[in-house]
Amino acid sequence: MPETNKELKEKYERLFEKYPDVVDLPTLCEMLDVSDKYIRPRLQKGIIRSFFKMENHSYMIPKVWAVEFALSQAYQDRILKKAENIKQSAIIRRGDYIMSVKIIAVANQKGGTGKTTTASNMGFALAAQGYRVLLADLDPQANLSMSFGIERPDELPVSMHNILSIIMDGAEMPAKSEYILRGEKLDIIPCNINLSLTEINLRDEMGGEKTLSDLLEPLRGDYDYIIIDTNPYLGLLTINALAACDSVLIPVSPQLWSATGLTDLLQTVFKVKRKINPRIAVEGILLTMCDERTRLYRDAKALLDDFCKDRIKIFDAHIPSTVKVGEANYSSRSVMDYDAKSKAALAYSALAREVSGFENGSGA
Repeated sequence: MPETNKELKEKYERLFEKYPDVVDLPTLCEMLDVSDKYIRPRLQKGIIRSFFKMENHSYMIPKVWAVEFALSQAYQDRILKKAENIKQSAIIRRGDYIMSVKIIAVANQKGGTGKTTTASNMGFALAAQGYRVLLADLDPQANLSMSFGIERPDELPVSMHNILSIIMDGAEMPAKSEYILRGEKLDIIPCNINLSLTEINLRDEMGGEKTLSDLLEPLRGDYDYIIIDTNPYLGLLTINALAACDSVLIPVSPQLWSATGLTDLLQTVFKVKRKINPRIAVEGILLTMCDERTRLYRDAKALLDDFCKDRIKIFDAHIPSTVKVGEANYSSRSVMDYDAKSKAALAYSALAREVSGFENGSGA
């Protein structure tokens, strides 16, 4: 029996009880389980009532108005559509048809742009949506592995270095359980500093640029998303990641943005597309470490918009500059686990919704 308006109102008041009386835009997105892309136009058009603070260009929404929008027919229709999508996804998963996995490389030859943080937290956010996620650490610094809780990567009995070496040697592969570490929410193929030796060996390997692809292709049936973290330069490991992936996500920091560096990376992507991996596409550019109140951010964003125009997608989700990310990294955890209510965690949740395509009705 459908819920009455009174019952719905009471339900949302209970669900929103833990939130403050007035919330900002990221918190509203979390409350309604929607993206910034969905909410912002409705705030701008007054469909969702709010106050706009000129001093920091932000929306503030009283909780009572959030409940008001949650009761609207448009939002209720969206919930029904999402439920139907999830139902259809479950039917597909139970059948003989295996949903196509998407392999995403997170790459930028500049260091300090948030590649590892993005790979980790996007993975955790996609897992929170119900997707099966595998992380692949392809950076010898092993920061992604450590964020997974592996305190001493150098003591791993089997790592990415060992597996890629086995593939290059043509030896028999070990069982998946020996090189894929299972987590509560997602899995990882970890690495350590020995991966630097692998990069040296790849130079002498015929077809060495496809070695990672040989590892990941057989795993497509086990996961919905495989996310590759890359090292901060365009060496053979990064080329392997580009050769193995379906798309590349490029984190860009306003403080470090460089049109020259981005052009070099895009040229490499397009060269890989022509010569090695014709299916590769640019997933999009993600702005990280953003302080939207500063002129630096606004100027860098304007330059990036002009550089990309309609050729390359810039994600609506922007990752804010916040101490929570540093604290989470210091404690070897994802910010999603460290503080799920932080602005960075909410931003990565919004990114995951964009990546999974739910806004277009194609995600689960």
